[in-house]
Amino acid sequence: MKQLYLSLFTLFTITSYAQIGIGTTTPNAALDVTSTNSGIVIPRIALTSRIVELPVVNPQGGAVANGTLIWNTATAGSSPNNVVPGFYYWNSGAWNAIAGIPTRDWSLTGNAISNPLTEFLGTTTNQDLRIRTNNAPRFDFTNNGRLRAYDNGLVNLPTYSWIGDENTGMWRPAQDFLAFTTNGVDRLRIPNSNQIHAMSLGTAAAPFYSFSSDTNTGMYSAGADVLNFSTNGTERMRLLANGQVSVNMTAPPVGSQFSVSSTASAINGYGTSRGVYGQTITAGGSAVLGLTNNNNADALNGQNLHPLGTGVVGLGNNQPSFSVLINGSGGAFTGNTTGIYGKYMTSGTGQGLLVQDEYSNQWMVGAFDFFGDLYKVIGPGSVSTIVKDLEDKKIVMFSSESPESLFTDYGHGTLLNGKATIFIDPVFSKNIKVNENQQMKVFIQLEGDCNGVFVTNKSAQSFDVIELQHGTSNVSFTYSITANRADEEYTSSTTGEVRKVTYDKRFPPAPAYQETKQAEKSEIRKID
Repeated sequence: MKQLYLSLFTLFTITSYAQIGIGTTTPNAALDVTSTNSGIVIPRIALTSRIVELPVVNPQGGAVANGTLIWNTATAGSSPNNVVPGFYYWNSGAWNAIAGIPTRDWSLTGNAISNPLTEFLGTTTNQDLRIRTNNAPRFDFTNNGRLRAYDNGLVNLPTYSWIGDENTGMWRPAQDFLAFTTNGVDRLRIPNSNQIHAMSLGTAAAPFYSFSSDTNTGMYSAGADVLNFSTNGTERMRLLANGQVSVNMTAPPVGSQFSVSSTASAINGYGTSRGVYGQTITAGGSAVLGLTNNNNADALNGQNLHPLGTGVVGLGNNQPSFSVLINGSGGAFTGNTTGIYGKYMTSGTGQGLLVQDEYSNQWMVGAFDFFGDLYKVIGPGSVSTIVKDLEDKKIVMFSSESPESLFTDYGHGTLLNGKATIFIDPVFSKNIKVNENQQMKVFIQLEGDCNGVFVTNKSAQSFDVIELQHGTSNVSFTYSITANRADEEYTSSTTGEVRKVTYDKRFPPAPAYQETKQAEKSEIRKID
């Protein structure tokens, strides 16, 4: 028993400060274990979970004291509270692994994880995660999920690049600018506006905006305020600063907003509503202008550089083919039910179709003027029709014309005891005007013997035929009526405006000849 006390005395030295030394008589701490060939074995306990104290207990009762250290021998529990063999200490209701072993702490040599939803590198507090190199901040993973760089980068050293290709990537040349570079050359920038800036104009053979499988087709700029399009390395179209557009020509278009160069048809239009549609707001301008020097090609706007060409060819109603004059013309139009359609919108002088020749003659179709006159067709020459003679050859017959706008009707009647009342057709009556200034003319042709007749009580509805000298004959007769056309009103389906048309004039003034201007071919660039 004395030997045991002696041994314990040699092993333990207890100072007045309650210091304990094991293997030393001069402990440097509350417990100082000194050995040259042995270590300390911490209690070895098999834990079941990070959040379960047992089988560890506090010998004084109550919860396990914070700082209690053990060596866990078990692999147990479910993520995220699973445990693996290693040192653990108890703190605030959980066993915490000590780094340096395959635990839940991240190692410089990597970690083996089983569930990325619960095992991760990052923070569990409302703080950013910062990455440093050379003790300088480089990137921040913000607490709201953003990645932020501290360096703007350079054109040859972009901030975001690749190992083995460090001069290709993304960088920031200035505040609110985003730039993209390849091989150390600035290629594309996104400024602080709704734009994307190309850093090179490109060429026809290598347009800036093209396709990976078709690099010589795309869009580029030949110079300031010019936009160009190319296919197969050749320029096809350009848009100029003044809005002019040219197709298949590099020279600026002259006298036209849209110009096309072609060895066949300059423009062929196919559409679900309109094949070709043009609109201009400039007086004397042309909505669509087409030129061609091929006698089989079709131009637009009435000029063809071949004497047998057709200026404009229009095809509508999904027709399979069109017709043109062999000798050419200014325009040729083909439709299913309507070849040419014209509509004018003015409430004043206007016409649906205007035709002029080189001798100051003018013809109008569907014309209205400020005098209140409405014409179906008006112009010099005679109104005529075509019939066939006895040999079935086509010949011309001419219509008679009048200095006033008159309607004529014909009929047949019979005198009964020398009198007859003729009632005018109500449709005809509705469309004539009979008054003191515009009196109806009635012409009678007797078809039997009598004393003669006279006409009285004329109105737009009827007139009386009476035998002379109080005769009482019963004979037949024919008659013709001529009366002025009644006035009319038309209401615009667009504006609701009412147009009044009167037909009470005699030899009214003819519509004014509309002035034109002549453009020579030399004023329009010829396409070779």
